[in-house]
Amino acid sequence: MKHISTLSHIPILLFALSAFPLESQAQQITVNFTATVRSVDDIGGLLSGEINPGDTFTGHYTYNASTPDSEISESIADYWHTGPEYGISIDVSGFTFKTNPSNTNFLIETINDYQGMDHYVLHSYNNLFSTSVSGTADNMISWQLNDPTMTALESTDLTEYPPTIADWLIPEFGPGLDISSSGGSPFFFLIRSDITSIAVIPEPSSYCFSVGIATGLWAALRRRRSLTRR
Repeated sequence: MKHISTLSHIPILLFALSAFPLESQAQQITVNFTATVRSVDDIGGLLSGEINPGDTFTGHYTYNASTPDSEISESIADYWHTGPEYGISIDVSGFTFKTNPSNTNFLIETINDYQGMDHYVLHSYNNLFSTSVSGTADNMISWQLNDPTMTALESTDLTEYPPTIADWLIPEFGPGLDISSSGGSPFFFLIRSDITSIAVIPEPSSYCFSVGIATGLWAALRRRRSLTRR
């Protein structure tokens, strides 16, 4: 008598579940980071002295690795994101600065071997801030990395991996991770920071690990089912 175990359905479920992370890996990517404040300019006291140089904070940004390049230049690539699931969010000293999900205008730009530099640039143009200037505020979040050795990037492709911080020049002056609010009043603020650690959540290697486990379980259960048929 042949006995078909109810476990025979599990391999199919495992296979189906393992496919979803692979799809996510190839598409939507979320990157967590920590940063340290380098300088604060706050004309008008909009930040109430709550954010200061040396403060550390966390944030994340989300993009799609399959977004097409809209720039025709071979050395510059622009990857625009307009969906509500994309953008950047930062929490620092009780303040939140993030992309407006109802009006997302989020750009990742990669520049390879152009005028003696590599660049990795991120801009969020429409944002929601816990505090900002009154009137028509221009609230911006930007991040720029520079490499004068032109070795940080091999191409302008947008990949599933974030930039490796050690490959880029960390400047004493000039752009970093910038949060700014200006326009509509004589007041403005600029928070300039340096990202110190960065990682995809979850790490791409964990996808391979999950798939490996699913494959191993599937093989083991198939063997068990084969034995019960004898």
